[in-house]
Amino acid sequence: MLYNETRRLSTIGNNTLLTVAFTVKNIGNYGYASIYLTYNGVYAYGLIILKAPDKNPEIYVMAGDQNHWLGPIRDVHIGEDITAYILILENKTLLYNIGGKTGRYNLVYLPPLTTLHLVVGNVTGRTSTAPRIVFKKIAVYITNSSLSGREILAVISQGIPPKSMIVAANISFIPATITTSTATPAPTITTPPILNTTTTRSITTTSSSSHPEWLGQQSLAVVITVIVLITITMFLLRKKISAERNE
Repeated sequence: MLYNETRRLSTIGNNTLLTVAFTVKNIGNYGYASIYLTYNGVYAYGLIILKAPDKNPEIYVMAGDQNHWLGPIRDVHIGEDITAYILILENKTLLYNIGGKTGRYNLVYLPPLTTLHLVVGNVTGRTSTAPRIVFKKIAVYITNSSLSGREILAVISQGIPPKSMIVAANISFIPATITTSTATPAPTITTPPILNTTTTRSITTTSSSSHPEWLGQQSLAVVITVIVLITITMFLLRKKISAERNE
């Protein structure tokens, strides 16, 4: 029930803009979707949508490791169109506008951002229905030029990239029907989402000798996915325990 797409950015720079336009069609308890930039390890910069029990889905900003998540920034309503802009500046400043909610955060650590990740699934595993979220646009813009105050304001208020920024990644994500697992030991076949991009790859069986670089990237993606899953699980458990104590 997990989808993980990893894209190497075509270029890196000192200032990075992540733009995400999406609509949540359906998401069950403990469902999640994360869109973030990283270099390696546990440091991630982007956003994550989480659905805790008895609550609307909520959006958090990922601004480093799991101890530096911001939010919840705002709730998400089913069928609502939301556009998010996350601007990461060379002076270790992160600015965001998520559906009209804006904020600023001073980053503790900022590695070079080289990779875009999209992860969709459910913390409870295969027996749960995966979220259905349509990502109409996921784009990354990069520049090595310093940005003026007017350019930064245009980015955060309207999502307008400065002329100095170039596109480092641009995809859309339309989930196909995903099957649920059964009680039989036979593996569940999951139809991969359809990516509207010229570099879409299908899932095929290959030997390790034919694509060693691809396998290396997949191994890194698996490691990052496991870290994200552990982080989400711990985060939701802490919220549940805190809520029970306050009752």
